[in-house]
Amino acid sequence: MTNINFSIDCQQDDSYTVKYSTSADFSPENDAILTTMLYALRQASNLKENPASHYLGGALCQLSEEGMAYFSDDQKTRLNKIMTETKKRFVGNISYNTESQHMNFKMNASGFGFFSKGIEGEAIMSTLFLTFFFLQKFKSDSFRNTYLEAIGYCGAYIMGDEVTLTNQNNIAVAIMKELDLW
Repeated sequence: MTNINFSIDCQQDDSYTVKYSTSADFSPENDAILTTMLYALRQASNLKENPASHYLGGALCQLSEEGMAYFSDDQKTRLNKIMTETKKRFVGNISYNTESQHMNFKMNASGFGFFSKGIEGEAIMSTLFLTFFFLQKFKSDSFRNTYLEAIGYCGAYIMGDEVTLTNQNNIAVAIMKELDLW
């Protein structure tokens, strides 16, 4: 059984801090791909009919085409800055077994208040910064190509309004299988 834990802290100056760990049953790069896909799909399912969901899908499709060129120099400086006190945070845990193909993904958001004011923008930006984090962490061309292809698939599913809370894990597994990662 593999366990992946992550948190994304949203700071007031529009910068983000990512914390990530995996027990990596098969490949830390594959875990990064799985984490990003599940996170993006969950954000899209949480946004439901909100136009922000389509924006997220479009941004992921564009990112899959442009790679690192998608990010401005300003955006690149806003990842993993020295953290000030953070109130807004996304925290997730993924556990899976590749043999039984059992997967569990839990995520919560905190600090957004009762009505989750402003969560749409943070959902989109934190997803984009998570992709940037992994593109910085794993620099091989084969990882980047596969990662960007997976992100493109996620964007397409999101743009097609096909993502729900009940099918997001199945979509992620289908993409992992399509890319021969599972």
